Parts: sequence; C-alpha cells; structure tokens
Amino acid sequence: MTDVKQKQEKLIHDIVYEIGKNYDDKDTQYRALIEQFFELMDNKNACNIQALEQIHFGLTQVNNANDELLEVYKSDKKFVRVHKRICERNRRLLLNFKTPIISECDHDIIPVLLKVKTFFDEKMNAGFLSVNSFIPFKAVSEIIGERIDTGCEIASIVTQEYKEQFYHIKEHFEGINMSRLVQIIGWIKLTEIVSII
Repeated sequence: MTDVKQKQEKLIHDIVYEIGKNYDDKDTQYRALIEQFFELMDNKNACNIQALEQIHFGLTQVNNANDELLEVYKSDKKFVRVHKRICERNRRLLLNFKTPIISECDHDIIPVLLKVKTFFDEKMNAGFLSVNSFIPFKAVSEIIGERIDTGCEIASIVTQEYKEQFYHIKEHFEGINMSRLVQIIGWIKLTEIVSII
C-alpha cells in the first residue's frame, strides 16, 4: 500500500471518528463539512489529501469548541446546543440590524444561560416541571432580567432540547446521509481486508 493511500485511509478513519464524537449535528459548520466529506467520497478518485485534511481540521475545531462549552455548562450537552442556537439566531438578527438575544458576546450569554440551567434543573429535579408541562416563560424572563420576548425565546430553545433528550427524539444526523456514512465505514473495512490479503 502506498504512503498516499495509507495517509488517505488514516484521514478517513480520523474524520469518521470526529463525526461520531460530535453531539451537535445542527451546527451549520459541521453540516457543511459533512457534505464536503460525502462529496469527496462520492468521487471515485478520493485521494485529495489536502481536502481530507481541511475537513478533519474543521471537524476537530467544531468538536473542540463544543468541548470547551461543555466544560462551562458542567457536562450538559443540552446547554451547549442551546448556547449555539442562540449564537446562530444572533448572527441572523444582527444581519437584519436587530437586537441579539441576551448579547452577541459569549461571555455575556454564558452567565445568563447558567442561571436558566439552574432554574430548569432544579424545577425538573423537584418534579415541578415535566417535559409536557407549561414552561414559565415569564419566570425565565425574570430570572435573566430580560424582556418577556427574550425569556420566551430562550425558554423555547431550552424546552426543545429537554424534549429531545427526554423522548430521545434526536434530530441527530437529520439531513445527513447516514447510509452513505455506513457505506464509507464499510469501504474502510473492505480496504483493510484487501490490504491484508
């Protein structure tokens, strides 16, 4: 097996690992990288090492950023995703010259979401809230000291994450061709077998 072929297979293994490690499949950068990877793999001559390296680097950056937020939110993946959804909405709002939710700065968003996390966790743990119960949007607004519409928006995003966790309704890999990923993993295994023979 040539050095190029070995490097290609290692990069594909590493990319598949990074894909499996990700827990926020709604991330737009993540989705774009996955699509690039599939397009590259659909090409019969997928030896573009530079493109594979860029995809791997991008996926690693996305996962590292997720892990940094995971530490901030005390291993709560829901709030990593909530944080990122707020940042995504803020980018859209700012493009339309509208006021961002909470702030456009991470260091302002984090303490607010930590208060909201504490509120939701305490209410859920005490049995005062269930996944299907009415979410106290006004209470969220009061906790964070923001307008009611901001509290509603944050509570809505948080509620969606709790529901997805509770019902295991993961929109993981929504829009991502998982059967294609399985084919790629199978192709990797097949090349390993062929290289042994």
